[in-house]
Amino acid sequence: MSYLEEIKALSPFAGQTEELKPLESEEIEALYAAAYGLYEGGNFPKAAGLFTHLILNDPFQSRFWKGLASSHQQERQFEAALHAWAILSLLENHQPDAHFHAAECLLSDGKEEDALKALQLAKTHCSESHHLASPISTLEQRIGSDGH
Repeated sequence: MSYLEEIKALSPFAGQTEELKPLESEEIEALYAAAYGLYEGGNFPKAAGLFTHLILNDPFQSRFWKGLASSHQQERQFEAALHAWAILSLLENHQPDAHFHAAECLLSDGKEEDALKALQLAKTHCSESHHLASPISTLEQRIGSDGH
């Protein structure tokens, strides 16, 4: 399946059954604010739906993928979250965030070895002063101390 076909396959999850009409920038910002508010309020399924709608409108906005991945992760839908984190890692090529959160998903799903690999990728893109430097080390040590 091509990248665009995968994006279109998200349509049913956003309640879309027909072709999307492009949104104006004000509409995009209003939808993003609503999605973010739903996420902050703990309504992760509805937030995921709005983030998916935003992605269908503009699949190259990393903040939409981050919102979708975070929503899925909070719902413990780790496979869906991993897919979104993977796309975010492509969009934010040299940032550790997506790899770190993918590691969290993998660890929660019982995949310690894969989580360690994701943490190694996060470390390669993380300076010592980055806000995730300490959490990456802590999670790495936690996995290592579990005997893996």
